[in-house]
Amino acid sequence: MGFDDRRQEILDAAEEVFAEKGYRSTTLNEIARAVNIKTPGLYYYFRSKEDIYNSLLMDIYRRLGETVLEPVRSAPDPGEKLRLLVVLLVDFWKEHPGFPRIIARESFSRSPFIDEELIPNFLVPMFDELVTALGGEGGSARRFRDLDVPLLAYNVLGMTMFYFVSNRMFSTLAGEDSLSDRRVEAFKREVLELVFHGIEG
Repeated sequence: MGFDDRRQEILDAAEEVFAEKGYRSTTLNEIARAVNIKTPGLYYYFRSKEDIYNSLLMDIYRRLGETVLEPVRSAPDPGEKLRLLVVLLVDFWKEHPGFPRIIARESFSRSPFIDEELIPNFLVPMFDELVTALGGEGGSARRFRDLDVPLLAYNVLGMTMFYFVSNRMFSTLAGEDSLSDRRVEAFKREVLELVFHGIEG
């Protein structure tokens, strides 16, 4: 396994450990155990626990941009932009279910990453794109009733994230794995129906 592959393997393992325990409670020993290496071996790839955590947060931001923001920006019309936002966010959270819990922890702790990276580099461009596409600030779309588009985008982000933040609770309540393909596809359909029913004039 090459350097970059091993480094990514460590980040993938750290995702779950940080999501489960939070930054402060996570130890390098736990991350090392998750990838079956000795703790000193981590220093070949990262300088510290903080370096692993910051690299993971930047990985979240990069992947969100590539897999969600770029396709939404390229969609041909407002309805497709909004549909893609829901579908791609749900698909992204399903592939990385630890990310919503990490972002939630970051938000609660008032992390600089939220203010300095996630908001300006992901949320603001997404909101600006949707505001324009859905008829605000010079946009030409008239398909949707008047609405607060940044609030809509924020609500979509919140709805899709919370399902994965609380997936264990929902699994218990539903008596079924909330991360199963069937459940996630059902959730995606429900969110799309809810959003479009609420905004179409």
